[in-house]
Amino acid sequence: MNILMSYIPEPTNPSSTSASSSIRPAPLSFDIGRYKVSPLSRRTDNGEYVASISLRSGCGSTSHDRVFRLLPLFPNEQAALDFAAHQGRQMAMQQTAVC
Repeated sequence: MNILMSYIPEPTNPSSTSASSSIRPAPLSFDIGRYKVSPLSRRTDNGEYVASISLRSGCGSTSHDRVFRLLPLFPNEQAALDFAAHQGRQMAMQQTAVC
């Protein structure tokens, strides 16, 4: 199985969102089968980080994007992104095996 990685640039105007509500993608998304997996993190109001995954498939008007919010909360952004990447990889591999 080939895993391809691509760069997701930072938002062009980061000052337009507040630090407590902005969702930041990991610098690297990766492809598994027909899915593009993007780990995400967001800082909560209490200073902890929540992990999320964007799992995309398709192209153009037939594209589909599912976003999953994961538990538990994490003390830092990197831990949340690492957890999201691991969980996203597992989910994409399970979905690919079903197809």
